Amino acid sequence: MSRPHHVIVGAGQSGANAAFAMRRAGFEGAITIVGAENHFPYERPPLSKDAMAGDAPVIKAIASDEILAERSIRHIHSVQAVAIDRATHG
Repeated sequence: MSRPHHVIVGAGQSGANAAFAMRRAGFEGAITIVGAENHFPYERPPLSKDAMAGDAPVIKAIASDEILAERSIRHIHSVQAVAIDRATHG
C-alpha cells in the first residue's frame, strides 16, 4: 500500500502552519506545499497605521530549508497551481 500524500495549495503562512499542524498531530505521510511565491512562508504583518505611514514592517520567515527538511515537508515555490488531477497522481 502506498504512503498517503497531502498537497497543500498555498505556501503562505496558513499553508505552512497547516503542514506543521499535520506533523504535530502525527501524520507520517508525505506533505508538499505549493505556492506561486518565490520565497519561504513568512508571517504576514497586520495592516496598521505604521504601514500606511511608510514604515516597513519586519518580515519574519516561519520556514526555511532546514525547518522544512526536519519535518519532511517538501516546498515547491514559484509555481502556481491551476488544477488538481487526482486520477494521474492518485
